[in-house]
Amino acid sequence: MLVGGIGLGVLVWNLVHLYSVVDDAYISFRYLDNWLAGHGLVYNPGERVEGYTNFLWIVLLAPLRLLGLQPELASFVLSLAALALLLGAVFRTASSLADSPVAGGAALLLAASSAHLARWTTSGMETVGFAALLALANQQLALRRQHSLKSSLFFGLAVLTRPNGVLHGAVAFL
Repeated sequence: MLVGGIGLGVLVWNLVHLYSVVDDAYISFRYLDNWLAGHGLVYNPGERVEGYTNFLWIVLLAPLRLLGLQPELASFVLSLAALALLLGAVFRTASSLADSPVAGGAALLLAASSAHLARWTTSGMETVGFAALLALANQQLALRRQHSLKSSLFFGLAVLTRPNGVLHGAVAFL
């Protein structure tokens, strides 16, 4: 319990002190706002250029924007949810593979205390969502020791989040 509290404390400290939305996130935010304004998924109304690579992220941000959240806050909320999924997958995978909740706790502490993970959680980008989908896919592979519909689904969602998800899925299915 103490270790979990320390990990959570480090994570919160990192999230607060490393919060910064990167400029690339505003590309997705602009596509999102134009889409919600009825112009389609375009950077500039009237132009048909696909300049985003994170379709699923934009789709998932849409309901939060419709609720009135600013894009920076919407992406942070979505990233926090993804972070929770990622940390849960890390804990479950490590606990299962080592047959020890202590190993799961250690893996969770290491992941939760990562300044890089906290930084990407606050970036406005799809990075943590992508990582969560890969962690969930790999969790299914590790726990079942075989490919499953769930792992395929998570890899498929990863591809919709970032095109390089194809590479991760291909390697996993070799």
